[in-house]
Amino acid sequence: MWEQRYSVRTVSDDHHGGEIRVWKRGSATVQPPWVSVSCPECGAFQVTCLPYGFLSRHPELTAAPEPRPLQLTPPAAPKAAPAVWPTRLLAALGLPVLVFVGYELWHNLVALSPSH
Repeated sequence: MWEQRYSVRTVSDDHHGGEIRVWKRGSATVQPPWVSVSCPECGAFQVTCLPYGFLSRHPELTAAPEPRPLQLTPPAAPKAAPAVWPTRLLAALGLPVLVFVGYELWHNLVALSPSH
């Protein structure tokens, strides 16, 4: 079931002595709701027009909300905080390694190269 809101304006026809009803949905002029209406979900043409507010007075006719889908993946484990290395420890280990690598590079590139 669905509900659409229309506004109806009645205008008198001066030439023929009758009244004309103009149906509007939003700002667009439309045909009356019982002319060529179809279900927006399935496209069926066998529909019934009910008065405005019918669904609010009969909540048992409205469809229940769709249930939320189950979560198939387990929740992610919290990440551990990265280990913080003290600056002095890094300097104490890194400086000798840097000196050793520098010496090996100098020894292999400069000291062993033949001189002209």
